[in-house]
Amino acid sequence: MYKKSIIIVTILLISIFMSDSIAQEYTQWHLPEDATARLGKGSIQDIKFSSDDTRFAVATTIGVWIYDAQTGEEISLIKVNFRSPLTIHRVAFSPDSKILATGNWVLGGDIELWDVKSGEKIRTLREKIGRVYHLRFSHDGRILSCGSWNRSVQFHVWEVDTGREIAFFTGEQNGYSNFQVSQDSSLIATDGERQILIWDTFEGKLRHAIDFPIGFVSGFAFSPDNKMLVSSGRSSTIWDTETGSKILKLYDNEYKASEMTFSPNGKILAGGGSDGSIMLWDINQILEKHKEQKTSLSSLLNKITNKESSNKEHKTFPGHTSVVNTIIYSSNGNTLASGSKGGTIIVWDVATMQKRFTIHGHTGPMTILRYDEIGQKLFSGSANESVWVWDKDSMTSQLIKPNWNTYPIVFSHDGKTAANRGRNNELQIWDIETDQRLFTIRNEKQKTFSKLALSPDSKFLASGSRDGSLEMWDIVNRKHFMTLDKHTNRVNVILFSPDGTLFASASEDGTVQLWQIQTGKKKVLQTEPNRGVRALAFSPDSKTLVSGRWDGPIQNWDTVTFQHLGDYINAAGTVDSLEFSPDGKILANGLYGLIRLWDVETKTKIKEIYRAHNNSIIKFVFSPNSKTLVSGSSDGTSLIWDLEKMGIGNR
Repeated sequence: MYKKSIIIVTILLISIFMSDSIAQEYTQWHLPEDATARLGKGSIQDIKFSSDDTRFAVATTIGVWIYDAQTGEEISLIKVNFRSPLTIHRVAFSPDSKILATGNWVLGGDIELWDVKSGEKIRTLREKIGRVYHLRFSHDGRILSCGSWNRSVQFHVWEVDTGREIAFFTGEQNGYSNFQVSQDSSLIATDGERQILIWDTFEGKLRHAIDFPIGFVSGFAFSPDNKMLVSSGRSSTIWDTETGSKILKLYDNEYKASEMTFSPNGKILAGGGSDGSIMLWDINQILEKHKEQKTSLSSLLNKITNKESSNKEHKTFPGHTSVVNTIIYSSNGNTLASGSKGGTIIVWDVATMQKRFTIHGHTGPMTILRYDEIGQKLFSGSANESVWVWDKDSMTSQLIKPNWNTYPIVFSHDGKTAANRGRNNELQIWDIETDQRLFTIRNEKQKTFSKLALSPDSKFLASGSRDGSLEMWDIVNRKHFMTLDKHTNRVNVILFSPDGTLFASASEDGTVQLWQIQTGKKKVLQTEPNRGVRALAFSPDSKTLVSGRWDGPIQNWDTVTFQHLGDYINAAGTVDSLEFSPDGKILANGLYGLIRLWDVETKTKIKEIYRAHNNSIIKFVFSPNSKTLVSGSSDGTSLIWDLEKMGIGNR
């Protein structure tokens, strides 16, 4: 139940609702200028324990969070330079735990060394290294190795003190899906084009190319002795790295384990499940049983009929509510940490497999941001299926753990109900407080909805699809209402006017369609072939509609006469999002990580905030009194901006 799943987080909104006496809560670490708080910590990319097992680092889209491994308390945030949607992809602690190495995901990424205590950058080892998939220090801390992909498989080795590169290996491979390096850095496993490739870094050549017709691998794990490679995914399999032959299948044609890792002693194989569970295999046990089965009659019959036997002997522990995308043991093997797509990190006691603690807040792209009608609650939600409700007066947040597939999802204006796309592409209406499904509307055409919008009175629900289709649904009578004219390309945004009389849609085909809901009359406001329209916003009085193309400008339209009223001055640039303040005086515009605020009357720029976020700003919401702005980004964070303190709150 919703009320029973409340998690008290007393520090997340302190900077907004309390005095400046509490100045260093983690929601205020490394904030952009003029921001007062950060909600969310960025999505999880990697987790690594320090060598002394007292801390662990979480690589995210905004930097690296350092946690206490015993309590889960935030210790620090290493904020890296603005670069990309996946700024930090891999991290590694030095043996003395004083240095942290970070590697980027983008092709132009860097390898950097950071002082863990101060959070200051020590040096850049290499620029434009490619997409980094592996970082590891040598036992004495003098050497750092890196595995990356830069239109080929690459392996680099540097001296840490001097930054001198002492070894380099490259292997030709056009495409890839997964990348893993063995414990001693002698082997690299990659996959692509229905093959698993094992590279020998010391000899600088391809050791094995294993045909893998199933063609779906979600990850790799080398055993500590490098003799075995496990490929996880639809058909999780153990391979012999010396011969390239298959040892056995853990699963056959079932997507059970998304990520796997060996314990430091190599005795246990841990897997993170696609259902959020943690699975453990006793390696010696399953290998011994496999040897026995190889000599059995049933095994012989399987070989004759060309069938494979699946070994499913493992222990399963319920953990997360969504796919596990990261799993790692501590150095001593006593602790296991798992991170999920849903943004939770669970730290487990390996001896008992009991949860020590759970960390929340590592959210994905912020797809939902809105206040309730009186500004008492702020709803935020992300594409990783986590939804939070923030209460202003009590300074608490409530984490909704819905049993819905939450993307896309929209909230009613009174904050009491929500609508979303179900797992079978039906439309579901939910009571937010009870987390109970009120009813379902069947989707006879089986369209996969990518956009949803609720009318202000919650009587109509609109849907947009990737193929350009637009549908209107009657919520009161729980049925399909009408089909609107189709766009010729994907629908980027749909919304109702504040007075509920109009509906607008924008598409990658370059058109904006404006509909009168009661009459069904349509007007195409704009046609710009090959210039997709990314953002729309109605003015509070519903008389004006603004639109933004991928290459600008911001255009102004009269919704009564359908006339083009002109453009905002010098507003060129990719427009990711648009939102009017409730008083109609300010227009907020997001361009990748940049925020621009405009004077609606003069169409001129008031304020420009550089590097506000590490990725596209996909949502804005103003408080009902127009004094606070919240920006939500694909980097998995929302930032709070006090417009009065910025000198633009009462224009």
